[in-house]
Amino acid sequence: MNALTRSDPDALHALLAHPGLAPLAATLSISCGPTPESAHGPLPFLVPRPGALILAPGHADAPVALRHGLELAFLRGQRALPAPLAGLLAARTAALFASVEGGAPAGIDPALAGPLPDGTTLAHLWHDLAPLQQATASPLTPAEIAQLAALWPLAGPLEHLLTTGGDSRLRLDPASGLNRYGCAPRPREGLIGFSSCTASSISPAGFAAAEACRQRVLAAAIAGPAAALRTAAATIAEAILGHFGIADLADAILAPSGTDATLVLMGLLVAEQPGRPITSVMVSPSETGSGVPAVARGAHFAEAAASGARVVQAASVAGFPPGMDVRLVALRHSDGSLRPAAEIDAACLAACAEATGRVVLHAIEGSKTGLAAPSTAAAEAIAARHPEALIVIDACQARLEPPRLRQWLARGWPVLLTGSKFYGGPPFSGAILYPHSRPRPPASAIPSGLADYLGDAADPLGIGGNFGLLLRWAAACAEMARFAARPTAEVAADLDRLGTTITAALGEDPRLCLLPAPAREGDGWSARQTIFTFTLADPADPTRRLDPASLQRIFHWMNADLSAIAQGAEAATLFHIGQPVLLGTEADGTRPIGALRIALGAGNPRAADAVRRCVAKLSFVLDNLAALRAV
Repeated sequence: MNALTRSDPDALHALLAHPGLAPLAATLSISCGPTPESAHGPLPFLVPRPGALILAPGHADAPVALRHGLELAFLRGQRALPAPLAGLLAARTAALFASVEGGAPAGIDPALAGPLPDGTTLAHLWHDLAPLQQATASPLTPAEIAQLAALWPLAGPLEHLLTTGGDSRLRLDPASGLNRYGCAPRPREGLIGFSSCTASSISPAGFAAAEACRQRVLAAAIAGPAAALRTAAATIAEAILGHFGIADLADAILAPSGTDATLVLMGLLVAEQPGRPITSVMVSPSETGSGVPAVARGAHFAEAAASGARVVQAASVAGFPPGMDVRLVALRHSDGSLRPAAEIDAACLAACAEATGRVVLHAIEGSKTGLAAPSTAAAEAIAARHPEALIVIDACQARLEPPRLRQWLARGWPVLLTGSKFYGGPPFSGAILYPHSRPRPPASAIPSGLADYLGDAADPLGIGGNFGLLLRWAAACAEMARFAARPTAEVAADLDRLGTTITAALGEDPRLCLLPAPAREGDGWSARQTIFTFTLADPADPTRRLDPASLQRIFHWMNADLSAIAQGAEAATLFHIGQPVLLGTEADGTRPIGALRIALGAGNPRAADAVRRCVAKLSFVLDNLAALRAV
């Protein structure tokens, strides 16, 4: 625990509760007092010895200065790290922290937030930073600059690193501090989350676990970044396999997202029979992911890969053969109503029979609205009729229990998983569970373009330098461990109780229409309904349902403090719910129909009152829709 002197101002105590500072501060000795003079006045802080920080009284309310000092005190504790490197890496962390905070990095060169500066610039920077640790500003050696270059991509505050190693969906809006999913890269005080079917802001426990992982990897990376990342990735893979009890059946291959995981898996399948095209049969992408059809064709699904490399969206990824095809099977009728399960099964069987080349059936176990298709019986029939066909299970929602997972892996069916849906880890933590019974193709046969998404030539199925992916999975694994400690009967009872509350609460407002959800296979907690999908009547015309664009605005308003715009008991409360899903079109075919979702996940509030308050804010937003639209 940190040791604070009795003379510390209240501002410092308050600052140490900052979600981006508390996990690191807890490991250090912190005090507030006078610091040595510099040419510009007293130093903002001083690190007199490893693990100790003295903050100048005038900076007791400055989060950037405190973050800078905390990182320097931590890095000084890594005795194998030369003082100049500790100073420069800590300053880079502070500069990146300032960019996340939205403030100017007082006393820190903003260039430190970018690529590694040249040697002359580094020498000047080190000269200015050396007094903060009472060091002599001796020249940097070529070996030190080389080591600094290797560590530079790993340096940064957790809030920044959590947004790296993905695509534009992780980019933060400067105004809100949220990404496209409505998530923050640090815990949000007062947030009530029912968004696990889309993505969740990181929890305090997840943040602490990810920060501990950041510190471990950074300390180990002093001896070699690549080895440190590989070790951490192996630890996370073991944790995933251990959670589900499947280490005897599969390996875990980490990927930035479920869509990235699908692309990597398609690359593995291509490598099994190089040059042979594949036809993928999959259910509606509006129920899975908009980029999934592209990656099933071996194409880029965005304008940048997880490595940051610029790519051409919809263009083929290098190494995939021509002729990759996709056949889509609809889960719903055009008006948004569900197709009968038998009809979906028959459509999947027909699509596989008509496919050319090698057939891959992408069965979904938990869509955006909680659907599963085709049935296990239909998947088995397809496997029997098409000996070369492969069944892939898209279980990215992770709303399943180990026995069902073992059932698929024992059949040799790969499974796609994420830690960012049901388990509530931060967005962009995907994995492929690859059965031991399927031989891993040689690295030389794997499409070369996958290196932009995962690794490098030496480790084509590793994570390369994707530190952000590791940190997100570290948080997700912490959530999984917390969930595993709960008795399954207790989980099932909670889901039943909260599900009844959601159904009743939505039923109290006639403008909210809960969609029917078919029963899922099994009898454990994962057979319970955990995603509640509902449409909203248009207040201007109650005979019509709101479209996805209108629902997107409601989604954002639910996740914002509206007290400055309209008055109401729930106006100020933040409710993060599932993003809109496209269901179909109105009967006249002129307007799309969308739906919102309330999802129950591993870390959701267990109080029924939170559910009722969430629905109350939905009604409040509909009551004030005209006023909100006018702002």
